[in-house]
Formats: sequence, structure tokens, C-alpha cells
Amino acid sequence: MSDLRERLIDPLEKLLLEHPRWVVVSVALLFALSLLALVDLRSGEPRLRLDPSVDGLLPEDDPGRQYLERIQALFDSGDVVLIGLSSDDAFTRERLARLEELSEAIESEPEVLYVSSLSTAVHIRGENGALRVGPFFEDVPETPAELADLRERALADPIYAGNLISRDGRVAVVAAQLLDVSEEALITSRFDERIRALAEAAAGDAEVWITGAPHIQAEIARLLRRDIQGVLPIAYVVMALAAFVAFRSWRGVAIPMLTVGVAVTATMACMAEISGSLNQVTSAVPSILVVVGFAYAVHLLAAYEKARRAGEGDSRALVHGALRETAIPVFFTGVTTAAGFLTLTTSSLHAVQQFGFYNALGVGLTTLFALTLVPALLRLLPVSSGAVTPSQTEPDRFDRWLSRVAQFDLRRRSTVLLSAAVLAAAALIATTRIEVGTSLVSSLSGSNPSRIDFEAFNQHLQGANGFRVVLEAREPDAFKDPVSLRAVDDLTSWLLEQPEIGGVTSLADYVKTIHRGVDGEAAFRIPDSAEAVSQLLILGENEELQRFVVPDYSVANLEVRTSAIDSSALVPLVHRIQTRLDELPGSLAGQVTGNTVLVAQTLDEIAVGQLRSLGTAFVIIYLILSFLFTSFRIGLVALIPNALPVLVYFGLLGLSGVSLNVTTGLVACLVLGIVVDDTIHLMAHFNEAAKRMADERRGVLEAVVAVGRPITYTTIALCLGFLCLLASGNANQFEFGLLSAATLAIAWVIDITLTPAIAGRLRVVTLWDVLRLDLGEAPQRSIPVFKGLTERQARIAALMASFRPFRAGDCVVADGTLGDEMFVVIDGELEASVGSGPTRTVLRTMRRGDLIGEVGLVLGRRSADVVAMTDGRLLRLTREDLDRLSRRYPRIAAILNGRLSEVLAMRLVSLTGRVGSATETREAASSPPPTP
Repeated sequence: MSDLRERLIDPLEKLLLEHPRWVVVSVALLFALSLLALVDLRSGEPRLRLDPSVDGLLPEDDPGRQYLERIQALFDSGDVVLIGLSSDDAFTRERLARLEELSEAIESEPEVLYVSSLSTAVHIRGENGALRVGPFFEDVPETPAELADLRERALADPIYAGNLISRDGRVAVVAAQLLDVSEEALITSRFDERIRALAEAAAGDAEVWITGAPHIQAEIARLLRRDIQGVLPIAYVVMALAAFVAFRSWRGVAIPMLTVGVAVTATMACMAEISGSLNQVTSAVPSILVVVGFAYAVHLLAAYEKARRAGEGDSRALVHGALRETAIPVFFTGVTTAAGFLTLTTSSLHAVQQFGFYNALGVGLTTLFALTLVPALLRLLPVSSGAVTPSQTEPDRFDRWLSRVAQFDLRRRSTVLLSAAVLAAAALIATTRIEVGTSLVSSLSGSNPSRIDFEAFNQHLQGANGFRVVLEAREPDAFKDPVSLRAVDDLTSWLLEQPEIGGVTSLADYVKTIHRGVDGEAAFRIPDSAEAVSQLLILGENEELQRFVVPDYSVANLEVRTSAIDSSALVPLVHRIQTRLDELPGSLAGQVTGNTVLVAQTLDEIAVGQLRSLGTAFVIIYLILSFLFTSFRIGLVALIPNALPVLVYFGLLGLSGVSLNVTTGLVACLVLGIVVDDTIHLMAHFNEAAKRMADERRGVLEAVVAVGRPITYTTIALCLGFLCLLASGNANQFEFGLLSAATLAIAWVIDITLTPAIAGRLRVVTLWDVLRLDLGEAPQRSIPVFKGLTERQARIAALMASFRPFRAGDCVVADGTLGDEMFVVIDGELEASVGSGPTRTVLRTMRRGDLIGEVGLVLGRRSADVVAMTDGRLLRLTREDLDRLSRRYPRIAAILNGRLSEVLAMRLVSLTGRVGSATETREAASSPPPTP
């Protein structure tokens, strides 16, 4: 990590400390450019639009999408919007008149191909021995008898009963078949709002229901827009309040929120330039970046505030200390989080690829601004005036609580680890109950009017979800052949037997109805010859047949209505149908299609794809953690506290009954990104502190107290921010917010309990780290014999030697004894002397860096006594140690021998000087006094 610090952090620190204004100005310019990219100055309209359509989820080359577009082009039609008028009786003159008025108004809309209702639909029946093909009524019936006849005919019609009129006669339906218009165009034109306005104007006292894919998608677009414009700012304010409570200063609020705002704005500007839209998946990007950016900024600000409370200097010194403590952990949290999101770019779905790319880009920008804008602003802002009081520097109540928690983690380590294992096992069992399922409708809350209307259609009619079963033949006129038509009829009967299907309309229904109209009730069947079929189709020809067969009769379309809402029910149904289609005669091929089917399959694929990407993210994060801690073993251990909250989250999904869908699938990636950040901060601080103090236990205690506060601040703020999503009208967003908050709270508990317990079992302190502590600060400068060596070379020399402790009063060296070793004083104080009793002469006092016994190392005999005055430690170096050092590290040995020679020479000069002075003193003392 020292290389990374020298190459990355040191130049960054120099820039921030010496040119903070340039940094702030540069970020301000980037922010201004981002705003220009987001807003069209001429119109004032945002450049980043919202696209909740399926088109925004699927890649253009998706086979399912291409097939649906081909079929829609063949039948020149798009989706269907259903408008229901519910009353106590649909067969009254007034209500039939209003139905006719509404049908005409809707058919005049430019997006509508045609309208089907009791006033427009083709009713085929035999009348007085002739076939009549026409609407149910030309003019609205006047008399009770006419109304009763209409009721009887409509409720007995095999095509429209349960479809255009409920079987209890209370709900009349207008089915608007749309042109092949893009979903985005329908949403932009507010088509569904115009239809509702027409329906409410014509409904009278009837209740209006509206449903259909275009309406549901438009409602989701409105909810997404409302959440982005309303719920997200509320969450932003809540997090700002949490920052104020944490730091109790305007600086503690303004700096992290400003950093988050700049990062989110810059990322959204990139989105506007690259894709120009937010889809149902990428709409979550701004929220996630607010979460991540806030956490990064808070860690830097917390380190700064801790140093400020300790009175460690001016703004320059405080910023320097904050960067030294947090820059590398923040950098690596950004790298790991971005790497996790980048794994999503391998998805086959375009929306997921965009989601992964934009989140990775945003995390990168957030990390950059956290490491530049935050320190620059702190450097420019004045340090709070006033002396630091003892209460500010002493541990407060929260710090003491964190210390007790850390001590408990270490003391009851086995209990903590066992509890984590039980939690993991319980969560793993609960994951077996997870259901993968999603739908557009399920994203609406139960109180949403569009959801209520949808369920009303499901309850009173044949189902609100529609899709197509398309049959294709190799030859023209294939569906005039009775064999092919019977295959269609058999398939229709089989579909109606499926419990999820409420109604099916096909070409076979029309042929049988025309046959009955010509030959009576007993003829409600497929004729035996192709000629008879052709004659019937000529007799009963009408525009509605174009919905079910192309002009050359080579492609037939079955319209299916189902009550299945969630993909967990719809996808298995589609699989069953597709299996049944494989049993068709060899001349026919079938496929299930429709926007409903594509949505279900697409969203399920997104949810499952996120799980695959999550596994890849774990592998990448493990490799990054291993690099950070320079150990594959420690990297794996550090991954455990990250994996457990994700496992607990999936366990919560299983227990709560919430399905795994596009939105809830994002929580796992989000939790992993945030939890790995907290774990990196804890483990990095532990790693540094343990090595600095050569004690893993003390390293754990310091790391929990130092990092526990910002982790707690960010967790509280993030939980409150996510809980703001409970105000969303989108059910998936509601679940997203609740599950995210709950999982992050659990992750915080795991981080301050399991992570310290695991760290306490690690052995990260090496002999090298012990030497760093044993040799003290900068041994190459404070110990003369190591002068000329680097700190690394000084430690290598010490590795060849050994340490020897001593206590006050110990005689370390005795005059006249043999010895081939010398000592370097590391700590403590000693005194060298010769003689004993009254004649004892103190030669010198020795402290850190002084040599003892260097004469004995050369001559083999001690020339003085050395007695310890205090407790301390010595570094013992023998002739054998020097020989081994010369063989393995000749350069270090040469420098060390040179320094020893200098020390001996200086010692000789000093001794000669003292002897000369003593001789002069004795001669002066023995000379006779001068003669007066």
C-alpha cells in the first residue's frame, strides 16, 4: 500500500493542500456543464426523459421483440386498451346510448385502429333462415322487449360474452385496438389520460375502469417521475438532517450533500448524452449514487472532525490527517463497488447493461469528488475557533459504548461466530422459499386506481392481461383447410381448460359461429371441406376477421385473455402453451407473443441475471480485497461480513413472501456495495493499527472506535433515506425501501460484531511489523549505527540480530568478562563505569542509539561495567550475525561496518581526550606550589 500511497495519494494530497481553490473551481465548472447537458436552454425542457416501456428494457436485436414487431406489422395493430362501464345493468337505453357515444369518441382518436363494443362489434346470427352479419343494434333499443332481446343475444354470443359484456350483464366494455404505435409515443401523448377523460364524460352514473399495457405503463411512468421529483428530494433532505445530527455543524451538512449533488448531476448528464432516457431499471441509479456518495463523504468528514476535536492543528494539518486515514479505504471502496456494478454489463439485456455501466460511472465520479472536493472545501474553510476542551478530546459515551462492544466481540468471539453461523443457516433455509416473479401491475400499490381497475377486469370479465398465440403455416390458404382449423379449435379448447385463462377468441370461433348462423344450432362446428369453409368465410366476411387471420390465410392469431398477473404464474403458463404448440401438425408452427409475455420474460431474466452478476461481483471483490490486504486468506475472511448481509437479505425475501423481481433484485447489489465499503474501512484501519502497535487485539479496539462512528452515521442516514420510499405509490419501490433499510441495519450489526470477532482471530502482525514497533520511529535517523541505511535496510539488519530486555539495576556488561557481542540501546537508560566503591568512575550515560560492548566485539573482552538505570531493551549483534549479514546483504553489511568503524574511532578520540585531560589534571595536582 505504500507504493499506492506514494503514486496516488501523495500527489493528490499535494494538489489539495496547495491548490484547493483550483479544485473547487474545476468542480464548479464541471457542475455547470452538467446542468447544461441536462436542460435544453431554448425550451427549458429536460434532456433526460423517462421511458418505462418494454422497448427501453429490451435490446433491439432481441428475438422476442423482433417477432412481436413482425406480427404487429402483419395485423397492422398494437396493444389493446380496455374501458369498462360498470353499473347495476348495462342493458338500459341510457347506458347503451352512452356506450355508443363513447365508442365513437374513442374511435376518432388518432392512435386507435378500431373499436369493439356492443355498438360496433359484428354479431353473426341466423335470422329467418338467413345469415345476418352486422352490429348488435343499429339504433339504441327503445322498448323493454328490444332490450331483453339484446341482452339474450349478447350474453349467448360465444365470441363476445365475457369479453365485451360481463356474464352478469353489468359491465359493458369498449376495446380500443391501437395502431402499431411505440409505447413511448403513447406515454408522451398522454393517450390514456385522454381516454379516461372521454370515458368519464360519457359514463353518467356508471363507474369507469381502464386497463391495458399502455395505460399501466403510463401510470408507472407517472409514478417514477413523481418519485424522482418528490420522494428522492425528500430522502435527500432526510439524509441532510441526519448529517446535521451527526456533525452538528453547517459544514457537516453542506459538504457531503454538495458532493453527492455534484456527482449525481454529472452522472445524469452523462446518461442524457449517451442514451437520453431513464428506463424502469436505470431510474434507480440516482438513488443509489446518493447513498454511495453520502457514505464516502461522511468517512472523510468524520476523520477530519475527529482530528479537529483532538486539536491536531490548522486546516492543512487536519486535511492531511483525514486523507492519510481514509483516502486509501475510500479509493478501494469505490473500486470494489464500481467493479461489482460493472459485472452487470455482461447481461444480455440492454437495460441491465446500462444500469451496471451508469452505476459504475457514477461510483467512479462519486469517489473522485469525495477524494477531491471534500478535502478542498475543508482546506478552505476555517477551523472552528476556541480552545479544545477536555470533554472534546476524551472518548464520549458513544465511543465508550463502541469500545465495550469491541471488547465483547473479542471476549465472546466464539459466541459471536456461532451466532453468525446460525443466522447464515437460517437465512439459507429461508431462501428456498423465494419466488421469482414480477409484472407491471404488481409494481402498483393496492390502492392505486389503475391496479383497482385491473383487478376489477380480472374479477368481472375474462381477464385483464392479453397476449397472442400465433400459428403459421407453410402454404397460403392453410387456415381454410378443416384440418388446420380443427387444430386451431382443439388448441382453443385446450387453452380454455387452463385455470389461468378466462377467454380465447380465434378464427375457429368465427367459422363455427357463421356455420351455426347458416345451418342452425347443430352446425356449431368446423365444416368438413375447405370449399364449405371458404363459402362460410365469404358469407360472414367482416373487418374483425382481420384481427385473427392475415389476408392469404397463412398466419392465424388467437387472442388470449388471462387473469395471471405475476410472471411467476404467467411464465409457466407460457411454457405449457409452448409445449402444447409443439404437438401441432407438422405443417403448422406456433409461438406465444405479446407485450405481456415479453414483460414477464424480460423482467424475470433481469432478476435472475442479477443473481449471476452478484456471484461475479463477489469474485471480483474478493480479488480486490486480497490485493488491498496483500493476502488471499485475509481477502477471503474480509468477504464473509459482506456475504452474510446479502444472504440475510435473500432470507428476508423468502420469509416475507416478497418476490425476487427487477427492483428487489437491485437490493442485493446495493447492500453488497455499501457493506463492502464499511468492511473495507474497518479492516483497513484494523490492518494498519494492528501492525502499528504489533497487537491484533488493540488494533481491533482502535478500529471499531475510530470507524464505528462514521459507519453508524451513514447507516442511520441511509436507512432513513430508504424509508422515505415508503411514501412511493410504486409497490416495488415501497418494498425496495423497506428491505434496503432492514438489510442495512442488519449489516451494521454484523459489521460491529462479526467483523471485529473475525479480525481478532487474524494474524496480520508479522516480525517485520514487530520490528517497526521495536526499532521505534525512523531508526535510520535516531540510531547512529543505522545512519546511511533506509528504514527497510535497518529492519533487515535488525532481523539478523535479536532483542534483549533489561530491568533497572541489571548488570548488562561486566568489566573483564569475555564476549563477542555488542548492543544497541533501543529504549531505556544505562551507565558505563570502571572501578568499584570509592574509586568507581562513571564513563558515560547511554540512551537510544548508543552502542554498548563494541570494544568487546573487536577484542573479545569487556573494558567496563554497564548497569541499567531504567527498564529498556537492547538489540544484540554478534560476530556471527555480522558474518551472515555480509554474506546475504553485503551492501547493508558494508554500510553497517563503516558506521561501526566511525563509532569506534569517535569513541577512541573521546577516550583519548578524556585520558589527556585526566593526565593534565594529575600533573597539575602533583606540581609544587609556585614560589612566592
